[in-house]
Amino acid sequence: GQILHHNHLLIEAALELELLIMNDPSVWQISIYLVKLFGGVDLNTDMACFIHYHTRLNALLQTAFHSEEIIQIESIRENAYEDKFPDNISSPKNVIFLSKSPLIRLTKLRDAVQRAGITVALLAPSEVEFQEEYLSGFDTVNRYNNLSDIWRYLENTDAQAVHSFTTTDAGTLDALAAYVCVPSRFVYDVYDVPGPEISAISRVTFDDKLTTQMNANMALHRVIIDQGSNICTRSIYPKFLKTPLSNVRQARIFIPEPCIKDYTAAPKLSEVDGKLHIVHGGSFLTEKSGDSPWSSLLWLAERAEKLDVHFHLYAMPWVGQDMSEYESISEHSANFHNHGYLPYDQWMSEISKYDIGMFYVHPADEKHLAKTPRAIDPSGAWSNKISDYIDAGLYTVISNKYRLMAWYVGRYGVGQGVALDQVLEKSFWDDLRQKVFSSRDNFKNARKPLKQEAIGERLAKFYQSL
Repeated sequence: GQILHHNHLLIEAALELELLIMNDPSVWQISIYLVKLFGGVDLNTDMACFIHYHTRLNALLQTAFHSEEIIQIESIRENAYEDKFPDNISSPKNVIFLSKSPLIRLTKLRDAVQRAGITVALLAPSEVEFQEEYLSGFDTVNRYNNLSDIWRYLENTDAQAVHSFTTTDAGTLDALAAYVCVPSRFVYDVYDVPGPEISAISRVTFDDKLTTQMNANMALHRVIIDQGSNICTRSIYPKFLKTPLSNVRQARIFIPEPCIKDYTAAPKLSEVDGKLHIVHGGSFLTEKSGDSPWSSLLWLAERAEKLDVHFHLYAMPWVGQDMSEYESISEHSANFHNHGYLPYDQWMSEISKYDIGMFYVHPADEKHLAKTPRAIDPSGAWSNKISDYIDAGLYTVISNKYRLMAWYVGRYGVGQGVALDQVLEKSFWDDLRQKVFSSRDNFKNARKPLKQEAIGERLAKFYQSL
């Protein structure tokens, strides 16, 4: 400990242990000892606040991995090193987006917030590659190598909010580090709710290392939800997205991905051939990997000719996916078109020529998806594809188990929730044809609540309330 103090390496040693926590929670038996060594540090030095942040972080990690009950970490409410604004200036019009992943959600919310007159800085790890086109829309881009860099950057900024984005398998430790530094200005963005009662990952068996990492992420996610004051989410699961701690004041806001451009006037292929054209794209897994005939959309590819529809697939397969069944059908079917993956900037203009945006349709008995990474409870889920389909003027066909999204598209007459046995019948698609063609005038109203200006204004007010 004395050697580490002398060489100013104590914090660095502790931070290295924090990175190892995701693979082995027992490492914190050592980290607890390091925290005790902090007592020898002069609290009048610049390093004092970093030690305080680390002590807070350690307390939260202990709660995540070793506590049998949910407890409030009182030190997070302290004012000694609380994030602060000078009394003589107005609230700044800038926010920081913290993320380890180049999510489309970031760019859509960034553009919406910028329309509200707020500048957006990206704070991202150095080792993660972001395309230049992705980065170019941010007002500034800052990189970090470790948690200490996050603290150093946040210590020297007066941003109105630190909006942290995580996924099921990445970013929770970085988010937790930002939270202990700026708790009152920290906004936790819940991409997909990773609770075991809801999440798709509960259906799947991973290797030991990945399972440990997934479980660690879920534990850290739960701690942030329990302790945090500001929650932004694209899903609605009230039971799982609020703290059980009665004395924690918590603000929550539902912010779906906004619409970005109106493509509804684009000409449709159906105007030429009179046939319904259905499209699906994005991340994709096959029936073989899900071990179920209903894991994906092979049923539609196989039946496209019989149903008298055209199915266009723009799949971005998960690693290790066997697409041979889809490839074989596309060689022999005039109604199934296996186009391959398209970059997002080309995706919107391409799909606007079709009629129907297709989602996965769950079977009535969820046991058929026992090994398929689909949400166990998809009722409150929201997908980026909804706003894409509305932008492109596509009538959405979605499983009625996605109650939130099915309600929205049904509310505005631009889609409907369905059961699996419905979509397997030709009569369903025959009856749907006229409904789809007559829905074209409904998309203007469907876009209004999702327009960038509307989403940006709501987020700006939320930031202002922090």
